[in-house]
Amino acid sequence: MAYQHRSIPTSNAEEVYRKHMSQPNRTFSNPDLQQRLRRWLLEPLRAVPDQRAQLARIGASVWLSLLLFIFTFSALTVFFGSRLTEMPFSIPLGILSLLAAYSTTRLGYPQAGALLMIVVTMLNLGMVAAPDGELRYPTFLYYLAIPIVIAGIFLNAFGMLGVLAGALVEVVLIYQITGQTLQSLINEAPLAFLPVITFVMLAAVLHREQVAQARRKALETSEQRLLSLIENLPIMVDVIGADGTIQLWNKECERITGYSAAEVIGDPTIFERFYPDRDYREAMRQQYAPNPSYRGVVYRITCKDGSTRLIAWSVVDYTVPGLTWRRLSIGIDVTEQYQRERELAAIAAIATALRSVNTYAEMLPIILDQTFALLGVQGASLAVRRYTEAGEVIVVEASLGAWRHQIGATLKLERGLYAYVINNQQPYATADIYRDPIVANPQLLGGLTAAAAVPLIAQESVIGVIGIGRATPFSEEDMRVLIAICDIAANALQRAEMLELLEQHVHARTAELAAAYHKLEALDHLKAKLIADLSHELRTPISTLGVQMHLIEAAPTHAQVPDRLKVMKSQIERLNKLIEGVLDVLRFEMQRAEVKLTAQDIGLLVRQVAEKARQRITGAQQLTVKIAPHLPKVQGNLSLLVRALENVLDNALKYTPAGEITICAAQREDQIVITIQDTGIGIPPEDLFHVFERFYRGKAVGQSNMPGIGLGLSIAQAILELHGGTISIQSTPEVGSQVLICLPLSAVEMGAQ
Repeated sequence: MAYQHRSIPTSNAEEVYRKHMSQPNRTFSNPDLQQRLRRWLLEPLRAVPDQRAQLARIGASVWLSLLLFIFTFSALTVFFGSRLTEMPFSIPLGILSLLAAYSTTRLGYPQAGALLMIVVTMLNLGMVAAPDGELRYPTFLYYLAIPIVIAGIFLNAFGMLGVLAGALVEVVLIYQITGQTLQSLINEAPLAFLPVITFVMLAAVLHREQVAQARRKALETSEQRLLSLIENLPIMVDVIGADGTIQLWNKECERITGYSAAEVIGDPTIFERFYPDRDYREAMRQQYAPNPSYRGVVYRITCKDGSTRLIAWSVVDYTVPGLTWRRLSIGIDVTEQYQRERELAAIAAIATALRSVNTYAEMLPIILDQTFALLGVQGASLAVRRYTEAGEVIVVEASLGAWRHQIGATLKLERGLYAYVINNQQPYATADIYRDPIVANPQLLGGLTAAAAVPLIAQESVIGVIGIGRATPFSEEDMRVLIAICDIAANALQRAEMLELLEQHVHARTAELAAAYHKLEALDHLKAKLIADLSHELRTPISTLGVQMHLIEAAPTHAQVPDRLKVMKSQIERLNKLIEGVLDVLRFEMQRAEVKLTAQDIGLLVRQVAEKARQRITGAQQLTVKIAPHLPKVQGNLSLLVRALENVLDNALKYTPAGEITICAAQREDQIVITIQDTGIGIPPEDLFHVFERFYRGKAVGQSNMPGIGLGLSIAQAILELHGGTISIQSTPEVGSQVLICLPLSAVEMGAQ
């Protein structure tokens, strides 16, 4: 049977559920229920004949009709001039007796009214037939059949025979008093007429008794069918009697509540067991006392085993004639329906809350908050599986209430409640954590005695677990709600984590693309700058060569021809160096990814570079080498490191025409530091920030005759950065410069130290 009920909004579904659980509420209704009850259960009872009411209706009609007849008869008698004095007291006495009989019948006593009319009619007919002791109107004695008929209608067969005997005695007495002979009594009196009428009425009465007996049997059969129907109906049916106790308790009531009919019927305290909460019973009484008939009212009934069920009761306050029934109740167990609504409300509430957030971190507190509120727990936590270097562990990422201290805790996957749930992929609940061997550390659960945990399963994989705790045990309904919550939470968390991971990949890829773009942009800028610098650097020597060639062609025998040839030779050498430098840069850029690094003795490398430089120094220059003993090795490429040191040392020799140049190598913490210091011309402050730019030589140097193309320091910086090192310059004009080179130690050397 489908019952219409009030829809419950998802935002306050739990509040509505708790309201049903704490007090009676009208939620289930069916407009056709009243008609169905009457058709199924009450219509058979309407066949019960109410003898008293029926006789009262007949009696009232008869006495009223006779009263109207007497009034009409009296009026006609007066109108035709008859004398009423010949019948003293007959008409007034009849009127008074009819009024008395009518009133008695209307009060609900039709047999008493009938007896009154029988007695008055018999006396009245005797007075009319023999006024003043003389039999004047013997015909009226035939009217003694009227009391017999009245007795047949309102009394039983024995009452009718008694009235017949009284009528015959009255006739005999009247004939004796009036001095009539026995022969006249037999010939004239209605001694034969009255028995005939009596036997006719007796036959009618006996037939009526047979009909009534047949109706009673039919009623008993109908009652048995009714009781059988009620007993076997698939819905709860009970009947409350006039004394307020249960008179009928069908099998469905026994099945749902666990109480048998013998335990319930006639027990005045059964309602206290059904509804043990006094306030709850008082709320029921106050709410429905004004209207004992209602339908679709949900009550929380306590069963014999202590569990509670939600029953939608419909009650009809109906008095059944012939039975002690006063109230008929129909009950529908709606517990499962409420549980489904509660689960759907929980799912809708969490889904609505999770739709408002997007990140994994934002979802964790929302899931716990909703779980905390929907299940009324005192402690809750959410833990997930994580993989560490030590192996797989369980990490508590969110917690509330008495379990708030668990946040950040790391649990083993071998033992404990959460480990058991994750490994078995099944929910688990315990009513006593201190006696349950599965719970590893009950002292960490905040003093709560009952705990439950459900795995978070997404795409057939357990990603975590939600645990809850409170002082009272968890029911199957609570576990179903928690499982529904975990289903939604698991999918939401996995989706959020995958989105965040995807975003991280997108950001990383975007960063890579941006870096590649910047690199390409830098290379493009480098290409443009290289072309511009080459154009500038090539323009000067080519122009010089063109001028000198033009002068030689114009005067091949001129005395300055040898000097001009020398200038041309120097410009050609400059072009060669420029081309070699550019080719070095290009080769280095192309081979950067293919460079192999091995352990290098930095002290030996510095000595080799210094010895090679000594071959180029002049008498005004002095080169000093200071290398600390037992220097550790560095990871590097020998040819590239030599090239970097030669470029730096070449600049020191070039810009120190007369002075001292010192090379030092020492260890400073986890680095090898090489210092090249000179007492040359120095670098102006405005040029110091550009010395590592390609083809940059500075204004003063560019205007001088010092050779160079401006690539040495830029190449040295690129080589050192490839080795994870750094290069920096400090310089003071006319005082000198200091170049500081730092190279990291190799991992082997650092481990050895």
